[in-house]
Amino acid sequence: MNKDGTLHSMIKVVIVEDDPQLNGQLCDIVKDMQDGVFLRSFTNAEDALITLPELQADVVVMDINLPGISGIECTRSLKEILPSLQVLMCSVYDDDDRLFESLRAGATGYLLKSEVLEKLADAVRMLMLGGSPMSPGIARRVISFLQQPPRPTRHIELLTTREKEILDWLSKGYRYKEIASGLSLSIDTIRKHVRNIYYKLQVQSRTDALNKIFPK
Repeated sequence: MNKDGTLHSMIKVVIVEDDPQLNGQLCDIVKDMQDGVFLRSFTNAEDALITLPELQADVVVMDINLPGISGIECTRSLKEILPSLQVLMCSVYDDDDRLFESLRAGATGYLLKSEVLEKLADAVRMLMLGGSPMSPGIARRVISFLQQPPRPTRHIELLTTREKEILDWLSKGYRYKEIASGLSLSIDTIRKHVRNIYYKLQVQSRTDALNKIFPK
C-alpha cells in the first residue's frame, strides 16, 4: 500500500452477471478504473467455476440470482478453491436470508443493484484495502443482527427453571456466594444446582456450560 492509502498493484477484476446490459456496464466501469484491470466476464456460474480459478483474479463481482448454480453457491465453491479471493455480491434483493447466506458463503461485500454502478469502483478498492463495502441499509441490518443477544440452543430445555436462573447469574459473572445471597439460597444448594447443570450439559466448567447454551 502507498502512503496515500492507494494500492501498489493493479486490481484484477472478474464480472459474473447474467443481465447483458448490466454486465457490459460493470465491465466498462472496471476498464475505466486507473487502478483496475478487467480480466473477463461470465453470464453463469458454471462457466465461471471452470475458468475463473485460472485467471488469478483479486475481486469477483457476483450476481446473486444467476441461472442454474446461484451466485451464493458459486461464491462458496470459489472460496474453497481461492480463499483469498474477494467477492462483492450484487443483488436486487435486500432480505436477510440472502444477505447472511451470502456472507456465510464467503462474500466480503454486498451492494444492491440500484447502487452498484455508482459505487462499484470504490467498493472494489475498499475490498482490496481490507474493507467490506455494503449498501447503507444492508450494513445497518448486519450491525443489528450482531447486536442481538445470542439465542440459546435446545440444550437449555434440559434444565429446570431454577437451573436456568442460576445459569443466567453465572453468565453475568456472579460468584456462588453472590448467587446464593441474591436467590436467598445456601451456597451448598447453589453448588448442587451447578453440579446438576454440568451433568445435564456434559461439561466440566462454567465457560463450557455457557458455550454449550450460547454458542459463539
